[in-house]
Amino acid sequence: MTDYRAKLKELLQDIVYTNKYNSQENINIYYEEDVTEGRARFKTPALIIRGLRQAIDPADIGWNIYINLYEIDVSLYLKLRSDNYSAEEVREEVTNQIIKLAEQNKDGLTSNDIYLRLAEIRDRNYLEEVGILRRDFSFKIYKEG
Repeated sequence: MTDYRAKLKELLQDIVYTNKYNSQENINIYYEEDVTEGRARFKTPALIIRGLRQAIDPADIGWNIYINLYEIDVSLYLKLRSDNYSAEEVREEVTNQIIKLAEQNKDGLTSNDIYLRLAEIRDRNYLEEVGILRRDFSFKIYKEG
């Protein structure tokens, strides 16, 4: 079985953000279990790759029928009062890069007719803690059926 979370992490590793000194840095990427189980203490800005949910529903996209194999959520965390970056600017910069990556890779994560689609973007500011901005990205992975 293909490790879709690892494939998604590979795609996200190319995302950069611009700090206050106008230089570019790679964004920090973690799996949710590494953070929740204490194996990694994450630094912002960070993308947290959450669990893989299986959701098998037929989906009609265009003229083809696809089987919705999985859903993966990725959360972007930013500190509102960071010394190193502007949270609002980095949020938009990272969002634009994720949208572009999804569009560039919609024709396959693997060579087995697997398709990636960015399904939803939603803000969940201050969900965990005041001063933390959070934006969730939901990806759907389809296989032609």
